[in-house]
Amino acid sequence: RLPRDAPEARQLEVELAYGGFIAANWEAVRRWASQALAGELSDAVRAAALSLLALAQYSLGETADAGRSAEEARQLVDALEDGQLLERLEAMPALAWAEFCLEQVDHSLAHAGRRIRISQEHGQGHLIVAMQVVQALGLLLKGAFGRAADVAQDAIESSRLSGNKLFLTWALTTRCDAEMQAGDPRRAVAFGEQAQRAAAESRSPWATVAPLYLAEARLEAGEPERCLETILDSRRHARFPPFPYYAPRFLEVLTHAELELGRPERARAWAVRATEAAERIGLPGARAVARRCAAE
Repeated sequence: RLPRDAPEARQLEVELAYGGFIAANWEAVRRWASQALAGELSDAVRAAALSLLALAQYSLGETADAGRSAEEARQLVDALEDGQLLERLEAMPALAWAEFCLEQVDHSLAHAGRRIRISQEHGQGHLIVAMQVVQALGLLLKGAFGRAADVAQDAIESSRLSGNKLFLTWALTTRCDAEMQAGDPRRAVAFGEQAQRAAAESRSPWATVAPLYLAEARLEAGEPERCLETILDSRRHARFPPFPYYAPRFLEVLTHAELELGRPERARAWAVRATEAAERIGLPGARAVARRCAAE
């Protein structure tokens, strides 16, 4: 019922874009974020809309556009004082996640850390978990496995207190990943199984990340057959989350599992898919994973 040019209407459009993100409906995210950006917005709200648009563009294969949207959002966020960001603290998780996916890890870590600090200083602790997950993922890419595990554990404890099963799933999968990177696959499996149980209680499509990390942990623990059972359905189709970031890495996991079982032709088929997924993303890190698959 609001006039289309009312500031409140723009705020609601950004909320609808966030709803699309939680539902992994990328066309809806792009539509609502673009519609909001067509009007007058404060810098904090504009940064939020641009960050969400960047995630949608990345997910729809428009990586170059996503990079431009993230850069514009970053310039806005970095120019704002902490108090101004309080108007739209959600801008920073979306931006940090978009930067992580775009392989801009230093920017992602900086924004995740700032968001955590602002939230703690202003009594918004319930908003921290998503940022701790992004922070831990960035630390893993930097090779700081111990710090990543500590941050992920903090996220687990915060998630249990809040009762948010989706956040708990994310936190547990991140701790699973940290244990794998640190060379302890058995502990990784234990955290992966906990993540799987938490995911079963979450209705979000994002909860489908749990089987992927559990599958990789089982492979690292010497169980390639169980790895495949975890990640494939009855028709041997891979069940991936509706987000391109995960595809190259877990297609590599499938490649490894088939090689461990002595089935190089099946492995080659997964490696081809990894190359296709990486080319859709169009970033160096994703391409490196795909080429490693092919080399193996």
